[in-house]
Amino acid sequence: MQKIASFLVGRHLVVLGLMTMVTVVGAFLTSRLHVTTEPITALPAASQAGQQVMAEEFPTPTKRTSIRVMGTGLDVSEARVLADRLRQIEHVISVDHDLASGEYTSGEHSLFVLHLDCEPASLDEAAVEETLDKDFTDDNIVWTPEQARAPGIPSAGVLTVAAALVLILLLAVSASWSEPVLVLLACASGTLITWGSGAVYKTMPPLGALIVVVQVALTVHHSITLLDRYHREENRNDQPSDAMGAALIATLPPVITTTLATLVALAVLWGMGVPLRIQLGAGLATAVVTSAITVFMVLVPLLLVTHKILAATAKTSWKPDAGRLADLQYRCRGLVAVALLVVTVGCCIMAGNSGMVHIEGPRDQVSPIFPKRNQVVLLHSSSDTAQASALVNQLAADPRVDQVTAVPTVTTIPQSAGQMATAMDTLVPGEGLDPDVLRLVYQDMFGEVPEMSAGEFITFVTSQAAGDPLIAKGAGAANAVRLRGLLPYADRAAMVAAVPSSALAERFGLDSARVEQMMLEHYAAKGGVDPGALTLREFIDFIVDHVSVDPSMSGTLDANTMEELRGLRRYTDARVLQTPISHGAMSSLLDVDQSRMLGVYARHQVDDGSYAQTTCSLPEIISFLRTINDQPWALGLMDDQQRSKVEAVARFTDTTAITVPMNAQALAETFSMDINQVSHLVTAATKGRSTTTSMKDFAAFVLGSAVVDPVLSVGLDPSAVARIRDASAAMTASIQETQLDVSTLTSLLQMPAEQVQLALALQAAEGESGFWSYTPSQLINYVATDPQRFVPLLGDKAVAMQQLSPFITGVIEGTRFTPSGMASRFGARVQQMNQIFLLRQLRTGTTQTWVMSPADFLIMVTDEVFADPGRAAQFDQAAVTSLKALRSLVDSVVSQARVSPTRMAELLGAMGMDTGVPAIQLIHLIHATRIAFDETWRVSMDELLMHIRTKVLDDPRFASLTTSDSRYRVRETLDKVDGARTTLTGMRFSRVVINTHLPVESDETTDFINDVEARSDTLAAEHYLVGQQVLAHQLADAFDGRWVSAMAVAGLCALAVMVIGCQSISGALVSLLSTYCGIWGSLALLAAGGDRVHLVEIPIIHAIVTVLVIAHGSVFVTRLRREAAVRGTQESLRAAHEDSFRAILVASAALIGLAGIVGAAAGDVTTAVVCRGATLAAGMTLLVAVFATPCGLAVVNRWMAPRSPVGHPRRAATD
Repeated sequence: MQKIASFLVGRHLVVLGLMTMVTVVGAFLTSRLHVTTEPITALPAASQAGQQVMAEEFPTPTKRTSIRVMGTGLDVSEARVLADRLRQIEHVISVDHDLASGEYTSGEHSLFVLHLDCEPASLDEAAVEETLDKDFTDDNIVWTPEQARAPGIPSAGVLTVAAALVLILLLAVSASWSEPVLVLLACASGTLITWGSGAVYKTMPPLGALIVVVQVALTVHHSITLLDRYHREENRNDQPSDAMGAALIATLPPVITTTLATLVALAVLWGMGVPLRIQLGAGLATAVVTSAITVFMVLVPLLLVTHKILAATAKTSWKPDAGRLADLQYRCRGLVAVALLVVTVGCCIMAGNSGMVHIEGPRDQVSPIFPKRNQVVLLHSSSDTAQASALVNQLAADPRVDQVTAVPTVTTIPQSAGQMATAMDTLVPGEGLDPDVLRLVYQDMFGEVPEMSAGEFITFVTSQAAGDPLIAKGAGAANAVRLRGLLPYADRAAMVAAVPSSALAERFGLDSARVEQMMLEHYAAKGGVDPGALTLREFIDFIVDHVSVDPSMSGTLDANTMEELRGLRRYTDARVLQTPISHGAMSSLLDVDQSRMLGVYARHQVDDGSYAQTTCSLPEIISFLRTINDQPWALGLMDDQQRSKVEAVARFTDTTAITVPMNAQALAETFSMDINQVSHLVTAATKGRSTTTSMKDFAAFVLGSAVVDPVLSVGLDPSAVARIRDASAAMTASIQETQLDVSTLTSLLQMPAEQVQLALALQAAEGESGFWSYTPSQLINYVATDPQRFVPLLGDKAVAMQQLSPFITGVIEGTRFTPSGMASRFGARVQQMNQIFLLRQLRTGTTQTWVMSPADFLIMVTDEVFADPGRAAQFDQAAVTSLKALRSLVDSVVSQARVSPTRMAELLGAMGMDTGVPAIQLIHLIHATRIAFDETWRVSMDELLMHIRTKVLDDPRFASLTTSDSRYRVRETLDKVDGARTTLTGMRFSRVVINTHLPVESDETTDFINDVEARSDTLAAEHYLVGQQVLAHQLADAFDGRWVSAMAVAGLCALAVMVIGCQSISGALVSLLSTYCGIWGSLALLAAGGDRVHLVEIPIIHAIVTVLVIAHGSVFVTRLRREAAVRGTQESLRAAHEDSFRAILVASAALIGLAGIVGAAAGDVTTAVVCRGATLAAGMTLLVAVFATPCGLAVVNRWMAPRSPVGHPRRAATD
C-alpha cells in the first residue's frame, strides 16, 4: 500500500493528466452511446430465435404506437364528443371506441384507443401525451401508453439539480469551501467514464442513470473517508504530500476491500445467463471500480494541486458526535445483534411474497378495468400443415381463447364482427375495415332494421353525430346541424308539458307580446285557464287606468258602464271608506250639499243617542225652532202643524208679554176659550177691580182657584184647563229659565222626542259639529237602511246611497269577484268580463296560469290564428310555413308513431332539409346495430367479402360512406385482405395468432403459455412462441429460479474477500449479515406494502446495499480492530464512528436524494419504479450500517483484535 500511495502522491500530476484524457474520451463515447430499449435483448440467445424468425418472415413495414384513454362517468353523447375531440389531436390517426361492445365499456368506464402515426417513445408521442394532460384536465380521464417509455439518459436540468444536491451535502461536511467542487469533479469524471465504458457493449443498459447514481454515492463515501483521514494527518505532518501519503495508506485497504468484494458479488450476475443482468452487472461493476479510481487518481491529485486554495478557503465543518450513539449501541449490543439475525430471517420469508413484473411497470389505472390485448403467436414450419390444423382446432375449442387466426380459419370459419375486425387487423395492420362498418354489414346481412319515431330519429342522430363519423356522414354536416336545432322538438315529454308564454315565445322564435295576445284571445274565446278573481278596487282601477285609455279595448264596455265605474273609483279605497271624517269632507266625497249633510250627521247623532239626555230652556229651543224654517239641514224636521204648535207655545215664553195685562178678548184668543167665560174669570181674578190681567196671572188664578171653586169651575172645559196648565208650565219655565229635559220639552212642545232631540242636535251643531265624524261606510250604510227618511234632505242621493252600500261593503271586505260575479254586479256580459280579467293578468304580469304545451300551441296557431286572415296577416309566409311544418313534426313526436324513412324524409324536407331516403335508411341501420346487434352472428371472410363487393358498395344506403374515392379504397382494402390472407404463410414458417382474454403477466397467462408450448410439441418441425407475454414468460424462466441462489453465492464470495481484506472472520460475517438484512428488508417492505417488485429492482437493491454496507463495514472494521488492541469495546466503537459515520450518512443521503430526483423526473415508469427501490435500499442501508452493524461488531469485538504469536494483543498503530 505504501508503494501505491507513494506513486499516487509523487506522480500526482501525471496521474491527473492521464485521468483527464480518460475523462475526455469517456465524454466523447457518451455522446455516441445508445440506450437499449428492446426487451428482447434481455433474453438468452436461444430465446431470441423466435423473435428473429418473426421479424424475417413477417416484417412490419412501420412501427406504430397507441395510447389507451379511459373516461369515467360519461353518457353516450359525452363519450361520442370526447372521441371526436381525441380524433382532433395531432398525430392521432384513429380512435377505437364502440359503445355497443363490452371491449370498450365497463360499468361507468369507457375506453378509447388512440392510434398514432409515430413510433413508441418518440417526441411526437410525448406531444400527444402532453396534449392529453393539458387540454383534457376537465374530462375525468386517465391514460397510459400501450408501450412503456424506455429509460434514457437524464436531461441537463436533472443533472444540474442532482449536482446541486450533492454540493449542498458536501458543503455541510467539508473543511473547505473548495473541497465540494473537487469532489464533484471526481464524480463528473467517474460519470463520464462509466457512461463511456458502455461503448465496450455498444449499448448502455436501460438504467444507466441509476448506475451512475450508485457510482456518485460510492464516490462521495470514499471521498469523505479520504478527506476525514487527510485532515487528521494534516495535523501531524507539515507537508500536504506527507499527510496525503499517510491518509492513502490508511484508506486504500478498506476501499480496495469494498471494491473487490462488490466485484465478486456482482460477478455472480454473469452466472445467471441473462444479457440484461450481464449489462447491468457490468455497468455496476464499472461504477464501483470507477468510484475507487476517481477518488485516488482524480481527487487525490486535485487535493495536492489545490492545497493552498483549500487552506485559504478553510471553514468549520459539521462533525456529528456519534459518542452517544456508540454508548447506546454498546449497551444494546446483544439485543440488537439477536434482532439483526431475527429480522434478516423474517424479512427473507416475507420477501418471498413479493410478486415480480418482468416487463411492465406498476399497474396503470386503465388495465384493471380494460385488460391489455393478450396475444400469442405460434410460428410453425409450413411443412407441418396437418399437425398445425389439428392444433388450431384444439386452440379454437379452448374456452380461454377468444379467437384463432390461421390459414385454416381465416377464410372459411365463420367469425363474429369483433373477431372479423381483429382478423383483418392482423392481416393488414392499421388498414382493415372500420369495426363500425363491419357491424353495419353484419346487421344488413342477418338482422332486421326497425323503424323509428320522429323523436327517436332526431334524438339518435343529434346525440351520436358528434362522436360517430358514420352518422355524421349519413346525415350530412349541414343536416346534422339543423337536426340539432330540432332536438328540443323531439322530446315528447317537453312537447306535452305545459310551459308559460315566455318559454313558448323563446322556443318558436316569436315575439313574446304576440304569443301572449294569441293566448289571450284563445283563452277568452275557448276558456281553459282560470281568469282568477278581482276585488272591486283592482277591477275599477284596471278599467279606468288601462281599458278606458286602450283603443284596442274601447268596445269592451259600453259608455254608461264605463262612466259608472269612473264614478265609483272614489269609493274603492277601503282605508278612506273606514276613516272617520267631518260632514264637510263627507259632503265633498258624496257630492252632497254641506248643510244637508249636516242634517244627516245630526240625525245620526240622535239615532246614536247622543242627545237623549240633553237639557235646554224652553225659550232657547222655541227661539231655535222658529228660526230654522229656511235651513236646508232642517228639512223634514217639522211640518206646518208642528210649526203652529211651536208658535202657540212661543207666546208663553216671552217673559215680558206674559206679564202684560190683556183684556178678555185677547186672553180668550190666547187660550182658545169662550170670551164670556174668560171675562167672568178675569172679573173673579181681579175681584172686579179690572177687566184686564196678564196671561201669567190668569193662568195662575184658573189653576189655583177656579178649578177648585164650585161656582167658577162650572163650565170650564177640561181641555181648556189642560191648555192653561201647559201654558202655565211654559211660562213658569221661561220665567225661571229652567233647563228642561227631552221628555219635558216633548210634553211642552207636543213634539216627538226624536224631533226634540234632532232640534237639540241641530241647535248644538254650530258648536259641536266639528266633533261629529263618521266613516263613509258608516254614513252610507246608515242612509241605506231607510233612504226614504232622508229623501227630504238628500233627494235621489238617498236612493243612490242605498245602491252604493253593497259596493262599499264589498270594497271594505275585499270581496273578490269572478268574471261572472263582476258581470252580474255591473250588468255586463260574462265573456266581456272574462276578457278583461285575462287582459289584466297579461298587463300585470300575473300570467303564471297561462301555460300551454308547445304541441297545443302549434295546434292553436295553425287551427285558429292562421284560419283567421286578419290574424294570419301578422305573420310572414316563411313563419307560416315553418310553424305548419313544425306542427306536423311535433304531432308525429307526440303520437310516438313509428314512421317510415320515406315519411321521415317528407317531415325533414318540410323543414328545409335535403336528407334523402337512402341516408335515412342508413341511419336506421346504424340505429339497429346499437339496439339489436347480435354478437353471435357469424360469417366467413369469403362470404363477407363477397357480400361487400356485390351489395354494399353499390347500395344507395351506403352512398354517403362510399364515395367514388372511398369505394376504390374499400376495394383496395378488400384486395389487401385477400392478399394478406396468404401472408399468414411465409417463406419457411406459418403463423397462428391466438387472442385470449386472460390478464397480462398473470398466473393464468403463464399456465396458458405452458399449455400451448406443450401442445405445440406435437409439431414435428421447428416452431416458436412469440409475443409480449411470451417474452415475460421467458424472462421469468431465465431469472426467477436463479436470483435467490445467486445472492447466496455472491454473499459467500464477498465474505471471502472481506475476510482477507479486513483480516477478521467475525467482522466479515457481521457485515455480510447486515448486507442480507438490508437486501431482504427492502424487498420485505415492498411486499408488505403490496407492491410488485420490478425485474431490475432486485439487482439494483442488491448492488446498492452490498456496495454501501461493505464500504462502511470495511472502514468500520479496520478502525475497530486497530482500536480494540489498546482500548475497550465502548471506546473502540466511538473511534470507529469517527472514520465512517459522516461518510455513510452523506453517501446514503446523496443516494436517496439522487434516486428521488431521477425517479421524479423520469419519463418512464421503469426508471421511476426502480428509483423507488433504490431510495428504499439507501434508507435501509443507512439504518443497518449506522445502527445494526456496530452493535453486531461490538458483540464479536473480542475475537476481532489482532494478537501476538503468544496470544497477547499487539500495540495499536498510531492514529
